Amino acid sequence: MDPLSVIASIAGISTAGITLSRAIYDAISSIRNAPKEVSSVAKGLCDLSVILRELRRVLKDGKDVYRRKLIRRVASAIRRVGRVQSEIKELLDGTGTLAKLKWIFQKSRVMELLYAIESHKTGINIILQTMVLAVQLKHLSENNTKTAITNRANETDDNILNDAILARHQAENMVQISFHSLQDLKHEVNRSGLSPEEGEENSANEEPQTQQVQLRNPQTSDDALWLCDLVFSPAIEAAAELTQINPSLYSSSEDGEGSSTAISSSQVIVTQYNSSLTRLNTLTQQQQPESSMVINELLSEWTTLTENEIEGIDRAGQKGKIASPEPMSNSTEDVVQMVNFKDAVGRKFELPFQLIRDWAGMEKIIKQMFLHVEVIGPHVQAGHYDLLNSRGNIVLPALWELSVKPTDSFYMEMWPMDLPQSVPQRRPVGPEPGSIRPRVLPPQAIDVRNLTQPKATAGKHRA
Repeated sequence: MDPLSVIASIAGISTAGITLSRAIYDAISSIRNAPKEVSSVAKGLCDLSVILRELRRVLKDGKDVYRRKLIRRVASAIRRVGRVQSEIKELLDGTGTLAKLKWIFQKSRVMELLYAIESHKTGINIILQTMVLAVQLKHLSENNTKTAITNRANETDDNILNDAILARHQAENMVQISFHSLQDLKHEVNRSGLSPEEGEENSANEEPQTQQVQLRNPQTSDDALWLCDLVFSPAIEAAAELTQINPSLYSSSEDGEGSSTAISSSQVIVTQYNSSLTRLNTLTQQQQPESSMVINELLSEWTTLTENEIEGIDRAGQKGKIASPEPMSNSTEDVVQMVNFKDAVGRKFELPFQLIRDWAGMEKIIKQMFLHVEVIGPHVQAGHYDLLNSRGNIVLPALWELSVKPTDSFYMEMWPMDLPQSVPQRRPVGPEPGSIRPRVLPPQAIDVRNLTQPKATAGKHRA
């Protein structure tokens, strides 16, 4: 059986369900006081289509996880849903409005269809939730392997574990829903059909034609048998092997269809009918099987997960708690510890202890802090500073590795910086320019006789 063709057929059945749901709503929209069960049938078809689309996506993404036995189960479910859809389509395509009204107001027929849709919706949903869990468990196993190699856990590990735990809770909830659905189906079978004792009595005393009339439509019991085989048969067989009980009574057919195969012999139909009710009564009269065991058996039968991968959540503390993975080591190296540091200009930092546990690492970090500080940056690059601990004591670089401890505090002080030496300017000789005003004498104080005229040096010739 080709998995790709089965996955492709899911899309067709899903689309057909949406179309039928819309057609039912259109049919009852013009009918006053239409039974609410009819709208429940339309809603069930729509919900089933949504589940089928999601199952198709999960099967495409998790193709490396599932076995061929799961594909056979899915193919069986698709065929059964297709038959229910065909039956509804024939009722909708009936000639005339009267034919449509006849089945719409026939409550027993509508309830039979509703039980069929709900049982298939429950069964396919548990396939979906089991496969979602399988994908999450595979992811968790791969992540645990990676964590063991790197020897370091992180927040992503918590998220992966929590997703897997949530997926398991959802799958186990679907087991409980399936069990209660079987009880409802059993009640419907016992109410509307024959009990196993009545079937045995009639099979011995009545003609086959009469039997066939009384068992004219064992659809509800067939749905119950199919759901029982799909969900609980692996767990029932496992429990039977543990208690050394012959599990032949609980064994399911190869494709999980039970009595859905058309058989001409009415005696065989009665036998299968009684066998299905016996199997159903055996399950529903006992205490509900443990949901975790049912899911583990389904994972073992439908997927390629190992036993360790299936039980991986249990070892991580799955008992209803969102647990965090235990640290791989108790050494301080596996925990990021910080050291408080205050630099020379008052800035505060939290430095990872692993990066500054030796002086070379601390010096590198400090240089990066002052890489673009213009005033004292060059002095820091030259190492003109001291580091002091929380007690105010200077920690020498040679003793840094012995002194630094996680969660400790340090601060930085710069060495005194010398003022830049400049060349002193020479004081000019004499008064500074502008410090003495010129003396102005009155004209009468000037003796013009003392003024000498310049000698003529040119224009004379010898006689």
